[in-house]
Formats: sequence, structure tokens, C-alpha cells
Amino acid sequence: MARIVSFSRIRRLARQLGHFCHDRGGNVAISFAFGMLPIMCFVGSAVDYSRASAFKVQFQSALDATALMVAKSAATMTSDQLQAAAHSYFTSLLVSSEAKDVTLNTSYSSISGSSVLLQGTAKIDTVFMDMFGYNNLQIGASTTTKWGSTRLRGALV
Repeated sequence: MARIVSFSRIRRLARQLGHFCHDRGGNVAISFAFGMLPIMCFVGSAVDYSRASAFKVQFQSALDATALMVAKSAATMTSDQLQAAAHSYFTSLLVSSEAKDVTLNTSYSSISGSSVLLQGTAKIDTVFMDMFGYNNLQIGASTTTKWGSTRLRGALV
């Protein structure tokens, strides 16, 4: 008896699906549902991109402040000491739990004046773009601090 009931339910469901396929009324809701999918994808991507942009501002600010702090004593440090000091300053300034795989490269040059170059990269996880295969967004920034390069000459006329 249970099999007869289940077969009759399946037949009734098949008939209703057949009527649904031939019915032309109410297709606005279906079109709206299909149209919402790309719209939600674009909105989600915009949210991920704005999070990455906000993080890049914090990242660049921390990088700039680190370059200024390291420049104070860069001339007296070795390359390893410079890298360690820059890493210490940078990690204390960048207080974001979103950053993954943060790398920081520091170099000092005394050619035509003194300069400190800092380059950094980080990854930030995505929320919505993960559905499309983009698990993270790469953020990169660099800054240069120069001092003592040329004399400024002025003339009064």
C-alpha cells in the first residue's frame, strides 16, 4: 500500500511540474531570481574590494611610519639589523587580524644621499569572491625615505 501512495504522489508531482513548464504567468519572479545572481556577485565583489582597499590604506600608513622610524638610525645599522628593526616597527603599527603572509623587504642606500626603501606585500582573505575561486587578494605597497641628497640653493633677485 505504501508503494501505491508513493507512486501516486510522484505522478501528481510530475503533472504539476508539467503544468509549471507550460505556464507563462508569473515568470517575473523567476527572471528576477536569475537576475539577482550576478547582481549579488558584483555587490559581494565590491564588498571584498572595499575591505582590501581599506586594508591597503592601513598597510601603506604603517609602511610610511616604519620608513621614517628606521631612517633615523639606518646609516649605523647592518642590513640584518635594519630588516629586524623595520619588521619590529611594522608589526607593532599594523594591528590587523586580516593580514596573512605579510612580507617586508628593507634596503638602505647611500648613493647620492641616503635613502631607505621599504616594500611590503600581504594577502587578505575574501568572503564573497571565494565562491568564484579567488580565496584571497594580494596587497602590495612601497615607500622611500630620502635625506641629505642635494643642497638647496636660493637666490634673491
